[in-house]
This record gives sequence, structure tokens and C-alpha cells, in this order.
Amino acid sequence: TSIGDQAFRDNDDLTSLTIPNTVTSINYHALCFCYTITSLYLPDNFKWTITDANECDGRDCGGIGFRKGDLVYYIQNDGETAYVGASYRFVGEKLTVVEIPETITISSGQTYTVVGVEGDGFSGFEALTTITFPKTLQWIEWDAFEGDRNLSKVTCYATTPPEAYGNSFDNYGAELYIPCESKELYEYSAGWASFRHIMCGTTAVSEVSA
Repeated sequence: TSIGDQAFRDNDDLTSLTIPNTVTSINYHALCFCYTITSLYLPDNFKWTITDANECDGRDCGGIGFRKGDLVYYIQNDGETAYVGASYRFVGEKLTVVEIPETITISSGQTYTVVGVEGDGFSGFEALTTITFPKTLQWIEWDAFEGDRNLSKVTCYATTPPEAYGNSFDNYGAELYIPCESKELYEYSAGWASFRHIMCGTTAVSEVSA
């Protein structure tokens, strides 16, 4: 069974989603821009094939969105990981501080490791001043924080710098706090080396549950 092209795209009335274990493939566009799902039920060990995946231009591709608080977590088709973003339409003007957890637990009880930040995921959030990344983070896509010119403090717990791009951030004058043992790695890593103030110091963030 498949969930087809644009099946639920842009559906602001969709607040609860249950996917049975008979589903084996989900179209890349099937759940695009569904920011209102607050109850998500998936089968145990659920994995699926993304159709039209050739249209993806990054790792933030075809995830099943689940909104928790101000953030939207996208469960990936490997059945183990998730990436994160937010919808400016719902929270853009009020979102000032973001703490991304290491894990997210959905309504049916499964827990996923947060490994990425969606491209354009926080783009245009002019009120955003502080962002904290967990030690589990592995990548930040293009333009993730484009236009966030008031961002003044970035904290990242990952000892290995997450893969990032020269335009992942917009304000490289923000203070960047990282694990002390990783300072040199950040100073020479693409997407991080442009920060003009790289400092030691972190405090852990763990889990968000449904």
C-alpha cells in the first residue's frame, strides 16, 4: 500500500495521523507542509520507501511531520532518526529561544534520535536569539537559519561538528559555544569556521516526549 502524491499536502485540518503496517511507500510530496499533526501513530520498527525521491535536494526528504510545542519533528524512513524545523506561519513571530532535544517520542511510544535541521527550517525567524543543538546532531541543511539576523547565541553539544554549509546560518557574529575538546575542529569546519566568536561551554538537553 502507498500514500500517493500530495495526498495530505498543505492540510491544516490534519491533527492526528495513524499509518498501518501495510503501508510500504510514501510519496515525497504526500505530507508536505502538514504542520498541525500533534498525534502520530506508527507501527513498531516502521520503515518505508520514499517515492519520487529523485526530487529531493537534501537529507531533509519525505519525513513524516509531528508537531510538538513550537517545533516540527520529521520521522525519517530509516525508522530510527528524525530531523527538525518549525513553521513561521504558526510560531515565527514569537519564537525567540529554541532548544532541540536529543530524541523525540511520538504518540505511539517510539523514540527517534534527532540528527538534522531542515533546510529553511527556521528561515526568517527574526525574533530568534538563541539556538541549542544536541550532541546527536549530524547535519544542518542549506538556509536553515537564513534571515535570522538577531541570532546572538548558538550552542552545539556535538563533539564532531555537524555537517553544515556556508549559508546554513546568516549571522556569523553570534557567539558559538561548543565542547572545549572540539574547538579546533569547529574552527576548521565548513559552516562553523565563519563564526567570529567560538567559545567553550555547554549544558545538556535530553528528550522531548509526546
